Amino acid sequence: MLNLKKIFNIALIVFFIMFAGLLCLNKFNNTPLISGENSDLKIYELWHIESFEGGGKNRQNYLNSLAISYEKINPSQIIMVKSISAQQLPDALSEKKPDLISFSEQVASVVLPILKSFSNEYDVCNNFLESAKYNGKLMAIPFIASGYCYFTKTNSKEPLDLFTANDCLHNALELTNNQSINKGGTLSSYQCYSKFVNSNNIKLLGTARDLFRIKNLESLGRFDVEYSPVSSFTDLIQYIGVTNNNKEVLKFVDFMLEDENQYKLQDLSLFSTKNLKLYSETTYREMEIGLASCRVPNIFTSY
Repeated sequence: MLNLKKIFNIALIVFFIMFAGLLCLNKFNNTPLISGENSDLKIYELWHIESFEGGGKNRQNYLNSLAISYEKINPSQIIMVKSISAQQLPDALSEKKPDLISFSEQVASVVLPILKSFSNEYDVCNNFLESAKYNGKLMAIPFIASGYCYFTKTNSKEPLDLFTANDCLHNALELTNNQSINKGGTLSSYQCYSKFVNSNNIKLLGTARDLFRIKNLESLGRFDVEYSPVSSFTDLIQYIGVTNNNKEVLKFVDFMLEDENQYKLQDLSLFSTKNLKLYSETTYREMEIGLASCRVPNIFTSY
């Protein structure tokens, strides 16, 4: 049985450990995560809705990285990126509205009532800018582009069956000249991609996601592929909109469109809306050139 002296010594040690811990915790809690007084800290919400397939990486991660870079040079501001699904969006907007919203045409009619127009000129390809105008006003800025591409194996066998993802490529009918698609079935993007990989009589109408996947498999020697990027049409565009004309919110939009940040889209295997030359590889470069002048339907009036 412990004597009183040992009990006292143990209690004293525990007290000092707890005291030291409280001191450290207090120091940590009073150390600002960013420089500047807390009263100067401004937090802006950016909601991100992904409605179409991306390239090789997640677009939300790209936005998160931009937010972190922006906060480093604007230490009194925080850009909080939050992922919202298209299905969640109406209910979320009934409770509050974000400062910025990243979206595509699938939810354009839902977000239009909360958007503020842009008054400045932006160094973005005109076909993309025109797609975001409503009643003559620019309501959003296109900041990421993707496109379509046909894929056939060089040892393909006739007749070729055309496959494309009905759930992701909802406007693909415009590109197919009324050809039969998916033999009348409804398939996911990955199911169509799998059919292409495992068959020699499949022609795939895919996106930059498929281009990324198939280029990787081809580099491993799985098969050889003929690529035919679509240069006439795309509706795979990500837009950024604002719900107020706060100059700091608009400053972040300008930051997103800086050449340095647009060049980072190479990491996603996606494309800039500024007609920058991101790629030297033949197929990516062909797609890049086509996107700069292809038809882009107006997201507010064409659907």
